[in-house]
Amino acid sequence: MRYRVTPSWPGRGFLATRVLIGVLIGLSLTTACTSTSPAQPGSAGNTPLPNVSIVSLSVASETLVSGAHLYRVIVKLRESGGVAATIASIDLSFMNGSSAIISSHADRPISDAANVLAPNSTMDSRELTTTDDDPSHPHATSVTAKVSYSNGASTMSSADAAADVPLSRAPTFTLSGLVSEENTAGRAVAGATIQVVDGPNTGKSASSDGNGSYSLTDLAAGSFSIRATANGYNAAERAVTVAEDTRLDLRLLRNPVSPAPAPPPPSPSACAYTVAPSTNSMNFRGGSFSAAISRTAGSCSWQASSDVSWITFPGGTSGNGSATLNYSVVINASVFGPPSRNGSITISWAGGSAEFRVFQGGSDPEACNWTVTKGPEDFDNVPSAGGQLTGTLTIQDTINPRCRVLGTPTVPWISGGIGVGKFTLTVAPNPSPGTARSGAVEFIGEAGGSARLTVTQR
Repeated sequence: MRYRVTPSWPGRGFLATRVLIGVLIGLSLTTACTSTSPAQPGSAGNTPLPNVSIVSLSVASETLVSGAHLYRVIVKLRESGGVAATIASIDLSFMNGSSAIISSHADRPISDAANVLAPNSTMDSRELTTTDDDPSHPHATSVTAKVSYSNGASTMSSADAAADVPLSRAPTFTLSGLVSEENTAGRAVAGATIQVVDGPNTGKSASSDGNGSYSLTDLAAGSFSIRATANGYNAAERAVTVAEDTRLDLRLLRNPVSPAPAPPPPSPSACAYTVAPSTNSMNFRGGSFSAAISRTAGSCSWQASSDVSWITFPGGTSGNGSATLNYSVVINASVFGPPSRNGSITISWAGGSAEFRVFQGGSDPEACNWTVTKGPEDFDNVPSAGGQLTGTLTIQDTINPRCRVLGTPTVPWISGGIGVGKFTLTVAPNPSPGTARSGAVEFIGEAGGSARLTVTQR
């Protein structure tokens, strides 16, 4: 007998149950693998950040000539978090007490090309310059700096610090120059007082030294007037504008009613000299002159000098003991200048000096003095064969532009070029030898004067 075993339905239900349990376990494992695990160190939520602080502020200020204020700030930064910091910007706010004056913003403010402050390092910003161009604003008394930085990503932080601003003042300048006499080509005036009479520097004054030099210092920029005064001189006033160190020379006209101060008498043991004459006057042509120098005490040497260039000393400027001083005065040929001029000659020695004045008249623009002279040839007995004669035309006053002289032969048998200086005349042969003939050369001055040279030929 054969048997066939057939699975019952309860057996099939057990198998389905086993399959369902397996599916549920698989789903549970899949869910566990795809859920977020707790944050680990170094993940986005716990990224280390830089810590930047302002160690110090170095502040300088300057007041410009215009009245504007210039502020310079250097910010010293320190990173202490161990993380590189990107320095985005520095903002500066300047205050006067509790009032805001001016502010500025600087991007990429440190000198490093990457604009990065290394971990645990210290670095200065570049010099941050802020200019307040409004001169009506008061000077800032404090400044606040705010530095903005990041970790190189999106996280931004900032740090603040404040410091006092040192006060500054506008720059000052110096006015200097030389005080000298008018009409004496620069003779120094010692002991003159130079004073500011108006403007922001009113009341400031200085005195000229022994060389006539003066210096007014610590002057505020601007325009003002100065007055120069000295004993024996008329006061002089000049306007000047100072925006930098400036030179201004001043000239004073001697008061004619005030005699020059007499030199102090030498001590009995000192060296001394006298000079004679005390004055010398001449016409515009000048010339060569001399003065007697006499030693009256001691045994020192002397030195001669002049305060004008038109007085020279061809024989030297020094000596020891009594001597004759030779000096020359050049022609006063300034047709358009003053009609006369004067200068001084000073004899100096150890412990003293003596002076005498030289007065020269002005030139006459209409003057024209000239002469004609014959040469060594016999003008009254020229051979019948002819020949040459010489002469000289001399003009003394060359300053007159109209001082010209024309020489013209009166007969055709006399010829030659005639001009200033030595000239030559040519006499043609006499066509009738033995029969004397006469001619002449007429000289006419354009500004006046005439002369005649007569020629007789056998």
